[in-house]
Amino acid sequence: MILMILSAFLAAAASALVAPPPTKFHRRPQLLRAEREGWTFNPLDIDDLSPLDTLIRQGPGPLFIRVFNNEKYEAGVLNYMQKERCDRATAQRNMDAFFQDPNGWVLQKERGRKLGGLEDLDYNAPTGVQKRPVFSVVWAGFCFWLFFSFFPTRIGELGGFKPSAIENGVCTYTTSVSEGGGKRICTGRIGGTNPFAEGRDGPGR
Repeated sequence: MILMILSAFLAAAASALVAPPPTKFHRRPQLLRAEREGWTFNPLDIDDLSPLDTLIRQGPGPLFIRVFNNEKYEAGVLNYMQKERCDRATAQRNMDAFFQDPNGWVLQKERGRKLGGLEDLDYNAPTGVQKRPVFSVVWAGFCFWLFFSFFPTRIGELGGFKPSAIENGVCTYTTSVSEGGGKRICTGRIGGTNPFAEGRDGPGR
């Protein structure tokens, strides 16, 4: 009996001395689920709250903080929600604007309060892509075709991309005009791997 009481006492003492595990690891799955609610990665969806929405609205600065310093980003969003008693979309887009330009965001908020909200910006307003969806889709398709189809095909037809500086070096001196067809010849070069390039000691000089 005494042994059982002593064992129970030691177990209770040990549990009291051992530090409890960090609570953030228990809350993290819930935070992740709450954070990812409404993620559609659709630039035409005004309710999308994914990182793509952050990139389109405020650029790469807030996106970098959201991806690589998520604890700071989430703390700002949750604090804003608690302080202003607003939904997550409003808080998140305000924090995107804050991380993009902290001073400008603070000044804009102060000006809005002084004028009774007349100058307060609506960060939930549709983006340019969402206001003109047909034009945005057509323009995106044209740019994709231009840079990933037309330009590579045309460059291949012309012989490919071959920088002359890699083989012939860089001309650093005044050029002269040859007596034949008026071709400009470099009188001195630096670098390059072709020992017979014009402007070097060899057949090209």
